Amino acid sequence: MADAPRRRARRRRDESADEPTGQSRARRSDARARKPHKKRSPLRGALLAVICVGLLFAFVYPTRTFLDQRNQMNRANEQLSVLEQQNAKLTQEAKKLSSDAEIERLARERYGLVKPGERAFVIVPTPTTTTPPPTTTLPGNP
Repeated sequence: MADAPRRRARRRRDESADEPTGQSRARRSDARARKPHKKRSPLRGALLAVICVGLLFAFVYPTRTFLDQRNQMNRANEQLSVLEQQNAKLTQEAKKLSSDAEIERLARERYGLVKPGERAFVIVPTPTTTTPPPTTTLPGNP
């Protein structure tokens, strides 16, 4: 332990040999005067941690809310475009159904209606001539 002060003295002499006399001591004393060694209290660290957590909540939560709202807006815009396409298609169909020619075509196709003085003919499909084989057999008879 007694060697430690001697080593420091040698180090000081070596450092002072590199620089002109007195300058190294003045620099060290200025640095020590500017930088006082104080122990940081745990309260200061806890306060800094609370501030960091508070800043995270202040910036992360609104950012997440903003991103969620943006996603909802995109989904709503997609749904709106689909509904607008359906609306345009239904408007076109309603316009088409308001014409007399379309009403007459649907009445003839779907309901079999005819104009006065016309005869309606129905084509009946021919019955099939094949008979299905008997499905039941008695036990003991193949």
